[in-house]
Amino acid sequence: MTNLRYPLGQLQYNGRDRFDRWLVPIAGGPNATLALELLPALTTLSHQPQVRLCQVFEPSNGRQELTTLDRAAQNLQLTLARAAISTVALCSNSIPAAVLSYASQDGSDAIIIGASRAGILQQAIDGNIPAAISQCRNRNIIVVRESRS
Repeated sequence: MTNLRYPLGQLQYNGRDRFDRWLVPIAGGPNATLALELLPALTTLSHQPQVRLCQVFEPSNGRQELTTLDRAAQNLQLTLARAAISTVALCSNSIPAAVLSYASQDGSDAIIIGASRAGILQQAIDGNIPAAISQCRNRNIIVVRESRS
């Protein structure tokens, strides 16, 4: 029997019925990829969807590697031709703070993010980024995780 992927999601609905401006933080993990795969279906909630893909880099990292970000935008453009898709690279020591600050500045209606696959020890050291982002109460937040069956 083959393994099938079933997405599991957690929606934090803030009462706003707008889903026009989407912010998608990515780092290249499988749950972020799954979030990108679900995005075309989710953007049917909008007449003119705008999608911003973002990646956060540490300020000490001199040169930013944008391959993951650019490749995700190219792939998404193939499946979501009716949306305006753009990318942004952010620099910050705090990924959740950078994502939430940009979401506020950009006027994002919803943030969709892949759940962390980091282990308990790694999360204790670095923090659980999707959990920290999902604490935002003024945006619709969708956290996506892959389930194997």
